[in-house]
Amino acid sequence: MTTVLRWVITSLLLKVASSPLDVNARLAVLEEPWLSPTNCELIRDPIRVEPLDEITFILRESPCVDQEAPFLFLLMGTVRALLVDTGTQDGVFLAEVVSQKLAENGFGFTDLVVAHTHSHLDHRSGDETFVNAGAIVVGHTVEEVQKFWNLEAWPEGVASIDLGDRLIEILPIPGHNDNSIALFDHRTRALLSGDSLIRGNINVTDLIAFRQSVARLARFVDSVNPSVVLGGHLERDNVPLGLAPASVAELVVLSERVNFVRPFASGDHFTIVYLPVVLVAIGCGVLLLIGGLISRLVLSAKRRRM
Repeated sequence: MTTVLRWVITSLLLKVASSPLDVNARLAVLEEPWLSPTNCELIRDPIRVEPLDEITFILRESPCVDQEAPFLFLLMGTVRALLVDTGTQDGVFLAEVVSQKLAENGFGFTDLVVAHTHSHLDHRSGDETFVNAGAIVVGHTVEEVQKFWNLEAWPEGVASIDLGDRLIEILPIPGHNDNSIALFDHRTRALLSGDSLIRGNINVTDLIAFRQSVARLARFVDSVNPSVVLGGHLERDNVPLGLAPASVAELVVLSERVNFVRPFASGDHFTIVYLPVVLVAIGCGVLLLIGGLISRLVLSAKRRRM
């Protein structure tokens, strides 16, 4: 398809979808599909696809395929498209779904940029399929992410990508993972937060970096005024996917309550878990248990010799 024809098609779609999009109202309609299925035999497709409008799609891997059930996002403009995360699987079925949506809007894989909210495997396992298909896939190391988005002062600064009449801003927010980012879509005014802000447990590996990141995120939220925050997972049933922007301020407060002595802090919608402390505690508990068993075995052996 020629560039001119593609521009015409996507421009027309943008005009059709140009009326103010009430993301929260649309999400309210979609909440039921996010519930964990009670019977996986009735689930046919490994990915659920729900449009916010003609050029914005939420894709969720079925909990029947993988318990992580991550949310992925496909955003399109007049020039290119952006896929945020590739999920837990090999990406073959996801690529088929994305290919269909791209074609409907006059795009191919060479017009697609694939980015990641962070580098955990449940958000990038499908990368190779998209690389082989000809998409531009952002690397997953800090250096690769920093270079692609031209964030020279990482983790400070804000980058952007223009999809064509659709600006996406990228904000580094390490702490959950060392290369975590948030993405703000100016068209829907949705903030995509990955695993750094979700309904459920927010695992933190670097507490100092996380505190600094959520403070920057709060300032960013104040400046752009998003309509909703969309995380990468939904760990609780019967709750909506979208979080109010005010939840970022709550995250800032909770992050200050977490420390080496208190590795957990819970709010209304999520719990921060300081993972290194928890893992050390579990490790110590296991060692004590093993030590206790060995002591009992040694004592038992001595008694038998008497």
